[in-house]
Amino acid sequence: MVTVSAMRWLAWIKRALGLAGGRGDAVATAQQRDAWRAIARRHGLSFHPGPYSVYVQDDRLTGQVDGRLVSVVVSANYELQKLVVDVRVACDVVTAMPRPRQEQLVAWYDARRAAAGLAELDGELAPWVLGRRAGVGAALDNRQLVYQQHYDIDAATLELMLVKLPTWADQLELAHRNGDR
Repeated sequence: MVTVSAMRWLAWIKRALGLAGGRGDAVATAQQRDAWRAIARRHGLSFHPGPYSVYVQDDRLTGQVDGRLVSVVVSANYELQKLVVDVRVACDVVTAMPRPRQEQLVAWYDARRAAAGLAELDGELAPWVLGRRAGVGAALDNRQLVYQQHYDIDAATLELMLVKLPTWADQLELAHRNGDR
C-alpha cells in the first residue's frame, strides 16, 4: 500500500529529475536558475545554464572562491542512476588511496593534521563531508575536493559548501605537505 507521504516523495523525485509528465518544469527550472544566479553574484562566480529550458541538468557555476578554482554542476550520474550536484574545489593533494571518500578522507586528514598544527575538521562541515546529511559526501578526485549530493542542493547548503570547502582544501594541502614528511 502506497501512503500519501510516499506519493508526495515520488512526485518530488519526478519533479527533481524532470520526469513529471515527461515535460519537465519550466517554472521550477527558472526559480532554480534565479537562485543560482544570485549565489553566483554573491560569490563572484559565473552562471552557465544548461541546454534545457525545463530541466536544470548541466547547469553550472564556475569561477574562483578564496583564490581556488570552483565549479558546481548538476549532472546525471549513470553509475548511481541519480541526478547529482557536484561542488568541486581545486585541491593539490594526492594520496596513496585512489579517490579517498568520506571516512577515509577524514581519517587521512586526522592522521596528518596534528603534525601540521591544523585544526580538526570544521564541525559544521563534517556531517556533509561524511555523507550523513544529504547525498554521497566528499572525496578527493583528480586533484579536486569533490562534494556530491543527490538530486538537488538548496541555496543554504550550496553557500555553506562555497564557503567551507575552499578552506578545507587549504587544510588538506597543508596536512599533505607537512604531515607526509
